[in-house]
Amino acid sequence: MSYSEDSAGGIMDPVVISVPEDASVAEAVNKIRAAEIDEDFYSVYIVDKTGRFLGDVRLRLLLTPPENTKISALIDRDTIYVSAEADQEEVKNIFNKNDLIVAPVLDKNHKLIGRITADRIIEVAGEEAAEDLYTMAGTDPDELDNVSVFHAARIRMTWLLPALFGTGVTALVLIFFHRKFDFENLAIVYTAAIAFVPMIAAISGNAGLQTSAIVVCGLATGHLAAQRLSQVFMREVRVALLVALCCGIIGSFICAFLPQLLG
Repeated sequence: MSYSEDSAGGIMDPVVISVPEDASVAEAVNKIRAAEIDEDFYSVYIVDKTGRFLGDVRLRLLLTPPENTKISALIDRDTIYVSAEADQEEVKNIFNKNDLIVAPVLDKNHKLIGRITADRIIEVAGEEAAEDLYTMAGTDPDELDNVSVFHAARIRMTWLLPALFGTGVTALVLIFFHRKFDFENLAIVYTAAIAFVPMIAAISGNAGLQTSAIVVCGLATGHLAAQRLSQVFMREVRVALLVALCCGIIGSFICAFLPQLLG
């Protein structure tokens, strides 16, 4: 069965050491010796006759018991595992939360099909971090793999159009003032308003960057679940209104007194 490349099944190593639950310690040790695995491993996985996962046994526990001891007597049945369908970011959070070095991967029938190591999770964390940086920049990692300028433009315009809409609000404000003043005072009003357009653009851009950074980092670290996005959205709206009020008051004082100070 094939799995998505972003799932646990897609990033797992299918080579594992497993022994049946009725095997002895001697049989488990012999299987370990016969296994051709180049990477380090720390435990042996135990399965039943149908291949269903039961738990694991740490290698150090195989050193002291008599050779005829049944492996079932040494099983740790509380082994943390991951589902093959789980997203790689979810797997990363499981590793971080439980300080895991390795975890078995099970299919939907609870059968052992592979393992994931901490080294692979480090690679995944790097990929996720890069993806988050692309998201914050308003682009996509696919842009590097696709030479089409139309593809790159489509991705970027998805993020730039909302910004264009926001700047359109500034234009509407200027048009509003155009209708409130006669022609003689219009040039003065426009000159004063345009002088503060960079300030408005900078403040709005930085505010948007702060919000996107908080949301993206929250999703990346697992502190923000996708189900809570609506709650976070409403909170950010309230924060934005409060920040806008404070910046508006401060900006009003600047607009009122700065021209006088400059003479």
